[in-house]
Amino acid sequence: MNKKILSLAVLAAVAIGAQADVTKTGTTPSGFIIPTSPFVGAPGTQVVGALTYTVLVNDLYPADIPVGFTFSGVQYTVTVGSYANYVIVGPGTGYVVNFGLSQTAGETFAVGPNSATHQDFVAPLPSQAGPFTAPTSGTTGQQVVAKGPVVDVTTGYFDAGGTLKRTFTITTKTVSGITGPATNETQPDVFQGATVSVTYLLTQTGVPEAGTYAAGAMLLAGVGFVARRRMIA
Repeated sequence: MNKKILSLAVLAAVAIGAQADVTKTGTTPSGFIIPTSPFVGAPGTQVVGALTYTVLVNDLYPADIPVGFTFSGVQYTVTVGSYANYVIVGPGTGYVVNFGLSQTAGETFAVGPNSATHQDFVAPLPSQAGPFTAPTSGTTGQQVVAKGPVVDVTTGYFDAGGTLKRTFTITTKTVSGITGPATNETQPDVFQGATVSVTYLLTQTGVPEAGTYAAGAMLLAGVGFVARRRMIA
C-alpha cells in the first residue's frame, strides 16, 4: 500500500470519529466599530483616553451538542479595532494623524466571564495616517489587533435553558493626536469596538450509531479495493 493509499485509510479512520466543536461570535453594539466621545487635550499634543465596553456571546446550549458528545473545553479570541475622524486646519504640509491602542503593556486588556483570565493587548506599531496637506479632513483606515486563543475553564459557559450569554469586558487605553507644522489642531475623534469569538470544544464520548460504523466500514473497504486494484495493475 503506497503512501497515498495509506493517507486515504487514515482519513477514513478519522471520518468515523467526527469533530463537532462549536464557535459563536459577539460584537460590540451597532457593528464592529462603535463611537466614543472626542478626546480633549492641549492643541497639537497626543492624548490618551480610557475606554471600557462589553461584548456578549451566546453560551453553549443543549441543542449545540450532538448525541454522543460532551462539553470539554473553551477558548476565545478577542479582536479590537480602532479608527479616527480628523479635521486639520493648517495650513501646511506633513501633518500626521495618530490613533489606536496604546503601546504600553497592561493598559489594554480583555477580561472573560471568569475574571482570572485576561489577555493583554499591545499594538505592534503606532497607527498613523498621512502625511497630509492642510486644510483637509477625513477618516483613517482601521487598526486591528487580535489576541488569542485564550484557554478558559468551562465554568459558566453552558446554559441548560438555552438563553444566557457570557460577558466579556474590554478595557483600553487609546491614543489620539495630530502632529505637524502648526499647533492649533484639535485631537481626532477616535472610534473603537471589539469582536469576541468563543470556541466550545466537544469530545466524543458515546458509542456512534450503527450507521456511522457502516459508513466507516464502507469507506475503509473502498480504500482497500483501490489498493488491490493498484496492486493487480
